[in-house]
Amino acid sequence: MYRVAIDVGGTHTDGIVVTDGGEIRMAKADTTPHELSEGVVTCCAKLGKMLGESQDEFFGKTELIIHGTTVGTNTVLQNQEPRVGSIVTRGFRDVVELRRGARDTLFNLKVPFPQPVSPRYLRTEVNERISYKGEVLEALDEDSCRRAVRLLRERGAESIAITYLFSFLNPDHERRTREIVLEEWPDAYVSLSSDVLPQIEEFERFSATLLDAYIAPSMGGYIKHLEKALARNGFTGRLLIGQANGSVATPEIVLNRPVWTISSGPAAAAPVALYLGEMFGTNNVISVDMGGTSFDMLLVVEGEAQVSTEEWVGSYRLAVPIVKVSSIGAGGGSIAWLDPTGVLQVGPKSAGSVPGPACYCKGGESATLTDADLLLGYLNPDNFLGGERILDIQKATAAIETHVSRKLGLSVRKAAGGIVQVTVHNSAAAIRRECIDRGVDPREFLMVAGGGAGPVHAALIAQELDIPRVVVPSVAPTYCAYGWLRSDIALDFVRSKVLPAEEKSLPILDQLYASMEAEASGILGDDVEMRRTVDARYYGQFRETEVEVPCGKLGAAELVKIEQAFHQRHERLFKFSVPEMELEFINYRIKAVLKTEKVKIPKLASTERPSGLASARQGERECVFGDTVVKAAIYLAENLRPGDTFPGPAIIEQEITTVVVPPSFSCSVDDYGNGVLTRI
Repeated sequence: MYRVAIDVGGTHTDGIVVTDGGEIRMAKADTTPHELSEGVVTCCAKLGKMLGESQDEFFGKTELIIHGTTVGTNTVLQNQEPRVGSIVTRGFRDVVELRRGARDTLFNLKVPFPQPVSPRYLRTEVNERISYKGEVLEALDEDSCRRAVRLLRERGAESIAITYLFSFLNPDHERRTREIVLEEWPDAYVSLSSDVLPQIEEFERFSATLLDAYIAPSMGGYIKHLEKALARNGFTGRLLIGQANGSVATPEIVLNRPVWTISSGPAAAAPVALYLGEMFGTNNVISVDMGGTSFDMLLVVEGEAQVSTEEWVGSYRLAVPIVKVSSIGAGGGSIAWLDPTGVLQVGPKSAGSVPGPACYCKGGESATLTDADLLLGYLNPDNFLGGERILDIQKATAAIETHVSRKLGLSVRKAAGGIVQVTVHNSAAAIRRECIDRGVDPREFLMVAGGGAGPVHAALIAQELDIPRVVVPSVAPTYCAYGWLRSDIALDFVRSKVLPAEEKSLPILDQLYASMEAEASGILGDDVEMRRTVDARYYGQFRETEVEVPCGKLGAAELVKIEQAFHQRHERLFKFSVPEMELEFINYRIKAVLKTEKVKIPKLASTERPSGLASARQGERECVFGDTVVKAAIYLAENLRPGDTFPGPAIIEQEITTVVVPPSFSCSVDDYGNGVLTRI
């Protein structure tokens, strides 16, 4: 039987399969934007072929498929999906548009606010009111609800978001409104703020609920279509969907709160980075994943991958817990262009899989990073994706000459070097900014590189940041897909109530945690593991810090532990603490985890590979590093053995990725087939 993970990116759809014996195979297929499930099926068919199975045989023997998708994120960023109607408490129609009152550019008064996903003509008000204590101040006016639903339907709303004031304390009015909506409009997609994000802060809760309603039609349609496509090909196993918190969940759970899948694709890097950090004996890891469209970076600090509730997707606030991955538009398909001042830029626009880089010969004419890599000698034109695609150097040359070198007055080779240099600089700057935000020094971290283009550029980025060691894992080509095979099934729950950090508050905390744990057990079963946390802050602060809460009944001793943990974590994150100052509790969280069997990177048996570096070396190729043209040794990854060590400049050609070892690095192969690049 087989377990499969699929990660759909902007350019390629990555797939990885593990057999009962622990054997791993990886494949890439072109992403099919017109119908993403086609790329998924094609990728699975490639995996089956590697194992000697027909497409039907492979799907029939597959017991699990874990699917990471960018459908939700793309829906938000492209701003092309359904018009969301919203029903709000009278007087609070404009909360989501007023936001926090801040513009993206504070000192430019002409910058317009972003267009809300629910335009004002689709925002309706009804009479109802819950107090800040959760008491009913004004009963729900059901007639006004029905009028609101009919009006929204007439005006072309395609989904409904219900966001009432203080519904996180008392959801009765929202739930009754949902019943009314479905009575009037049985096929409507309905999102409740008390389900999506039952916590304090109106704008954050309203925004998350609107995003949930915004992507519900596209996510719902895609998952249902995917299930049908897999079933047509004989798949009868279990399907799980990746979530933004780095875990997976069933389609039923995801369809109940689709907003939790936004930004889920890069989140799978967290379990891989934690695993590789443990493998290489460090708690501090910089994970970089560069594919065809984006460069995604994650920090693991002291063995912890940061999960944030402060993130934005484009111009929209997403307050659900997500793995904090920083992304920039820098990938193999990123397009090189000159700005109005004549300065070379790379990205964020990408050629994607269609038409792709010029060298793909699929109609693309723009100069991209992949075209530059080809001209600099980093890529083998006859062995790209294992020889599946032949790269055209002439087309790459023409594209760079037309769009870059001629305009800058440079040779084509120097222009290609500039494209790579700009990309490396932008990627290093993104890492540097994140390290500064966390108060850490990148030189003290291990860099782990994944993705199709990540191993090509990782050492160059590390060189700019003075990072001494880079690991390119054997699963690098399908980095995030492998991450899903290391993920647990998990759900996050939250409740809000402002309470002083005193013993008299503990019975309320016990009740809140007990209700969430009962809800989690009802969904995931009795074998679930519970992790409690609380968002606490010093009196007068505007932002909270999340700390662990002991399980079981809470007493004075547990309260002291919580307070001590808060001061210690505040000191670690912000470099100060005030132990004598009183605390208050705001949000109470449960992470319910159903442990899964983790797929490990298998060791390489020494008998699998021919002996000696000579069998792996395939001659030399002229490469350019900076202003220097050198002869780089070419090695076939499949012939390298554990313990093999060689200096740069060198190129390691894997079936679906390439590892570039600059002159300032050496490379060694460990027992698991991972490439370890070390500064000389």
